[in-house]
Amino acid sequence: MASEEQKKQETEKQTETIIGEPDDGIITTEEKLEGFRIVKAILCQRLDAARVVYRDFKNYFMILLDDSLRKPLCRLYFNSPKKKWIGLFNDPANFRGSGSKTDVRVEISSIDDIYKSSSALLETASLYEQVKDDNVHQADAIPIDNEDD
Repeated sequence: MASEEQKKQETEKQTETIIGEPDDGIITTEEKLEGFRIVKAILCQRLDAARVVYRDFKNYFMILLDDSLRKPLCRLYFNSPKKKWIGLFNDPANFRGSGSKTDVRVEISSIDDIYKSSSALLETASLYEQVKDDNVHQADAIPIDNEDD
C-alpha cells in the first residue's frame, strides 16, 4: 500500500505531465484530461458522449454541453498544487432567465472524488434537458396568425 508521501509525489507527477504548452499560458495537463474523462463517463448515463466537451482556460478547466459556454456542466480547478475543486452548476436558479451561471466549488482531495459529485453532475444535465424540452413545448404552443381567417 502506498504511503501518503508516495501518493503526493504521484499526484505531483501527474500534474506536471503537460499536454502541449501554448503561448497563452494555458496548460492542459493529463490530470485535467483524466478529470474530463471521469465527468464524461458519469454524464454518459444521461447524455450522448459527443455532446460533452472541454475548454481549458487559465483559471479553470470547463466542461460544457454542446460546446456552448452557455451550457457549463462543471469546472475543474486544478491549477493550485495544494487544493483542487470541482465547480458544480446544479442550482436550479442558474436555469432561470439567460443570465450568467455561477458554480458552487466543492473541494476534492483526489481526482477520484469527482465521482462523489455524480448526482450533482447528472442533475445539471437533467436541468439542461428540461430547459430544452420546455423550449420545444413553448415553440409548439406559439399561435400562428393566419390572415385567411
